[in-house]
Amino acid sequence: MIRQRLVQAAAPIVQQGLGRVGLRVALTGGRAATILDDDRLIVSYPRSGNTWLSFLLTNLMHPEEPTTFLNLDHRCPDIHQRSNRYLLQLPRPRLMKSHEPFDGRYPRVVYLVRDPRDVALSYHRFLAKVRVIEKTMPLPDFIDGFLTGAWDADRGAWGEHVGSWLGARGSGDAMLTLRYEDLHHSPEQQLARVAEFLGIPNSPEACARAVSLATPERMRELEAIETRRVRELKDTRTEIPFIGAAEVGVGRVELDARDQARIVERWRGTLEELGYEPSGRAPRRADE
Repeated sequence: MIRQRLVQAAAPIVQQGLGRVGLRVALTGGRAATILDDDRLIVSYPRSGNTWLSFLLTNLMHPEEPTTFLNLDHRCPDIHQRSNRYLLQLPRPRLMKSHEPFDGRYPRVVYLVRDPRDVALSYHRFLAKVRVIEKTMPLPDFIDGFLTGAWDADRGAWGEHVGSWLGARGSGDAMLTLRYEDLHHSPEQQLARVAEFLGIPNSPEACARAVSLATPERMRELEAIETRRVRELKDTRTEIPFIGAAEVGVGRVELDARDQARIVERWRGTLEELGYEPSGRAPRRADE
């Protein structure tokens, strides 16, 4: 009970911190953004690989110049960080990122999902980077808020966010569900699949180039160079990178057994539906 009260008390501080780096829903963007009938959106729960996928797609769309953190905002803006006016000035069809729970206005969606055990670790590290929690916060305390969605009241908990999209759009042809783990395992093939769904021209050679330009190592190098010029990276703990190790299954190594069990028991049905093993085994690949 004491831990739960601490999490609840911290929630407003978290929201203020996220707002400083542009991650709170803006009054004229976010949920209030105007959605056009030819929009294409990459949607995910935070820390599920949204930025990586946007790098891959925009490198595919712009062979003349590689994507960086400096030009990503124009090529694939986050609707939570930009005003409606800015978004409406972009050339159509727009490609945009969103962390919104289900929004029936979105005409075409790639929904990117990631094992919540890995998401929890990445989110803990991210909130420490943006100075809304201490780096030393024990993971069990963080998991309390992660399970209830207390760390991000605008988006709720992982299971509710995923369930809102799968439940409303999971069987339709207007949404493509993509697992981070499958993108990690076969990035060129999965990128081609996403590009076909979004109507983006692609070829094996172009996909291979896009993947080579968006490796975790290269993205971390870009981050290190561009941090002071990218508003969502300013005033953060520079010793903690925004781009993490980009590994699969790390949550089943670094989280203790009790915290893993808490996550599994909360969302067992959703995990099984998506092909994530409740045990410590690696998730089944999409081609298995």
